[in-house]
Amino acid sequence: MNFNEKSVAKKRKALAFYNLRRKGSFYTFLFRVGMSTFLVACFACFGLILGFIQAIYHNTPTMTINTLAPQGEASILYDSDGKKIISLEENEKKDNYTSLNQIPQDLQNAVIAIEDSKYYSHTGIDVYSIINGLFDSVTNENIYGSTSLITEQLIENMDPEFSNDMNLFGRMEYRMRLHFESISLEQNSSKPEILEYYLNTISFGNEVIGVEAASQVYFNKNVQNLSLSECAILASIISNPTKYNPRTDLEANKSQRLLILEKMKENDYITEDELNDAIKEDSYAHLQMFDKKQNTKLNDFSEAALQQLFSELHNKYNISATKFHTLLAYGGLNIYTTQNTSVQNKAETIINDPTNYASEAAKAQACVTILDQSTGQIQAIIGNHSTKSLMSNRATEDTRQPGSLFQILATYLPGIDTGTLTLASSYEDAPYQYLDNNKEVVSKTKQYQGLTTVREAIPSEMNTIAARAQSDVTAQTSYEYLLKLGFQHLIETSIDATGNTLTDVQQSICSGNLIDGVTNMEITQAVSTLGNSGYTVSPRLYTKVTNNQGIILFEKESSSVKTIQASTAFLITDALKQPKENQIDYLETACLRGSTQDETDYWYTGYTPNLTTTVWLGYDDERAFDSENTEEVLWKKIMLTIAEESKEDQTEQTFTKPANLVTADICEESGKLAVPSICDHDPRGNRIRTEYFAPGTVPTTTCNTHVEVTICKVSGMLISNQCPKNDYVKKVFISLPQTSAQTMDIKYLLPKKYLTDERCTIHSETKD
Repeated sequence: MNFNEKSVAKKRKALAFYNLRRKGSFYTFLFRVGMSTFLVACFACFGLILGFIQAIYHNTPTMTINTLAPQGEASILYDSDGKKIISLEENEKKDNYTSLNQIPQDLQNAVIAIEDSKYYSHTGIDVYSIINGLFDSVTNENIYGSTSLITEQLIENMDPEFSNDMNLFGRMEYRMRLHFESISLEQNSSKPEILEYYLNTISFGNEVIGVEAASQVYFNKNVQNLSLSECAILASIISNPTKYNPRTDLEANKSQRLLILEKMKENDYITEDELNDAIKEDSYAHLQMFDKKQNTKLNDFSEAALQQLFSELHNKYNISATKFHTLLAYGGLNIYTTQNTSVQNKAETIINDPTNYASEAAKAQACVTILDQSTGQIQAIIGNHSTKSLMSNRATEDTRQPGSLFQILATYLPGIDTGTLTLASSYEDAPYQYLDNNKEVVSKTKQYQGLTTVREAIPSEMNTIAARAQSDVTAQTSYEYLLKLGFQHLIETSIDATGNTLTDVQQSICSGNLIDGVTNMEITQAVSTLGNSGYTVSPRLYTKVTNNQGIILFEKESSSVKTIQASTAFLITDALKQPKENQIDYLETACLRGSTQDETDYWYTGYTPNLTTTVWLGYDDERAFDSENTEEVLWKKIMLTIAEESKEDQTEQTFTKPANLVTADICEESGKLAVPSICDHDPRGNRIRTEYFAPGTVPTTTCNTHVEVTICKVSGMLISNQCPKNDYVKKVFISLPQTSAQTMDIKYLLPKKYLTDERCTIHSETKD
């Protein structure tokens, strides 16, 4: 054999090629086996999916207009003791069914243009609805109400069934069945029939169902008399009755109305001239903006509880308002609220008793929120005084100006919590202008007290002290704290119709003069933080919802966040604490009042170690009036009534004092460490006070505001070397870097004659 180098290389090459062929054949075999397995699996999956779809198709009932009418039991509301409040079938409004030929063509076209522009051309479903349904099934988003097709909306809205725990296949089955039901309904009913039923069952918010009811509520006219612009306004509400309600969010509705009118023009439903005329028409001036008695047996609390439930179902499952109405009327839900029925009824009696109102406040509106700050459970809500608002609950939805109430929440609370302020911080109550807009800060009493500590300013609503302190705290810090406290209507920045920038983030935030205002519920939640050792709770109006088999569908558990330090909560509470003779029976009580400078809004809110209650008083037309402390009268009577219910447990309840607080003797003028024998010899009396401080915030310097001088009692001048010792008189005055002749301190200022080196001349001359 030839074993030369060339022959060996050739053999090696042949052997490598043989091994490569063997490996290639093996990999080819594996590839063929893999592909075969994959194809078999694909055909098997396809078969399973096809079988799955066929099973759904065969199990889908035949749909007609008649089968849409929901069947089932009415839902029931229960109070905190598990006692029935009301069956919601008792609350169902029976509105007149309106035939399609009585509904304006403009309203029909407006709804179609915004909700389902291809309504008359599809067969109940289209490619987009299928794709959207598949996407929603996979992502578990918007299980309900995610389609824009009118036929599917109608079926979905009328279905009283609800499940919140569908798995992937459950969601796919639901979507697939909805598609088949939609096709079936289209096959067994005409387009006009479907549209007519849809327009008669769709929700326009606030328990308003159907176009005729909506026309009466919003415009006080029959639906056939609506103008094109008014039709567009109503159609705007359908997609989101909360967001596009023309009463509560006019600008959002206006934008949606314009969009609908433009879409109607695009689809040749209206001409260019009709579009322009509708845009120019001031239809919003025709809105029924005044309160009307509501045809409902629900009290304010029940309405608020259902609104909270709907809001959470809508956010999590995209439940529509119409679907929610169907669930309440036919879904057989058991809704367990936090209402304390006894407290609710007694508070309503007090609020509606005309003898509790002073003369100018006799016809004013009032609202109340009562919150258990440890659990977040709302015990009672009174949204209106005597009359019932059709469109809003004043306690939970209406925004009003908080006025001087914000001195504590926007200024002193964040200031003390960040260490910028202490209860001993001293500012001058004197004429002052805001630094960012040069507007004058108006004194509430028209008298200026001079040097004042934060502790003294807190219960006295001293505007200038709050404004001066606010400049140290900063508006941005206040804004961030207010958001954490639960305020949702503050505006960081926005642009008005004229292009001007609007913002609540400015020094005057301490005055509570806001762009949109705040709700009673928000005030109550924020103030409750002070009585809850710095924890802000999320208000709960219900605890759980079960189906008619008793299975819990969802629960609303207590939720709280540490918003401020416990020391901050106690320090402010200590400044607000009522003397023993004014507290609520055996409960330590802290109270704060607030009012606007124009005297349109009055607040009184207070808390015990377990409850926070807020009363608001004012007129809907924002007229000025003198409340004569009516809000305080209402608050005290409500709280005393609640305390009466717990008389069997009269153990004194006090606010929790943090163990890390420290004390120091401070001067009430300067806010600095007191100087014995000087600060206690102020002409007005002893100005030394023992004050609480959070760790690390005790003043480190001594008082330099009080000045002691020794004068000769004979001449009234500074002593000279010749003055006899028995003529020495020591006097204490205050010295300020800048003085204002308009403050009460002017009488106690160090006289200018003592600022010179002039000495007693009488004794000097006598000696000479």
